[in-house]
Amino acid sequence: MLASATIGVYVSLDLFFLYFFYEMSVIPMYLLLAVWGSHTKGYLEMTDTAKRDSVGFIFNFASNSKEYAAMKLTLFLSAGAVVALALALTGLWAMTAPASTAILPAGLPDLPFHVRVDPLSGFFLLLLGGVTFGISLFAAGTLASFIGLLLPWMLSRVNIDPAFGSGPVATIIQDVLTILIYFWVMTLLLPGVG
Repeated sequence: MLASATIGVYVSLDLFFLYFFYEMSVIPMYLLLAVWGSHTKGYLEMTDTAKRDSVGFIFNFASNSKEYAAMKLTLFLSAGAVVALALALTGLWAMTAPASTAILPAGLPDLPFHVRVDPLSGFFLLLLGGVTFGISLFAAGTLASFIGLLLPWMLSRVNIDPAFGSGPVATIIQDVLTILIYFWVMTLLLPGVG
């Protein structure tokens, strides 16, 4: 079933069947994880099997079962598919909309200038904004990990308590650099906005 659903995703020629086959491929993935997956260490160490196998245990996030992991994956994949479907339908709507333009305010309400945006340009501007956010989030996360590793190491080399560098100092540096990276990437990718 998983192989046929995956093949169906790649050979589908319209949006409905793409979405249908994608959702059809989620069901066997749930079964694969729920049947042949492995439990977490905390789940296996529990001695009370009646509590461990109860329905309320699904919401125990510290000691999760393989069924919980399978359900979480299924829910997140389905939610992501709904968001992707909404974006695809918005793009289709924007491509079929007439070429008329709407005047949208840019910036604060008291600014005297406006930007003219048609629906298709607005859709791709939103996509470009998402790419901008994704690139800056990746760069900021990478830099924050590097700072979180490097700063305590440098402080321990100069005989200062490394806990000082891994707490407030690292957080302040990471926050400031995250904002600077976001604005720098936005200025590069969206030159009219920055």
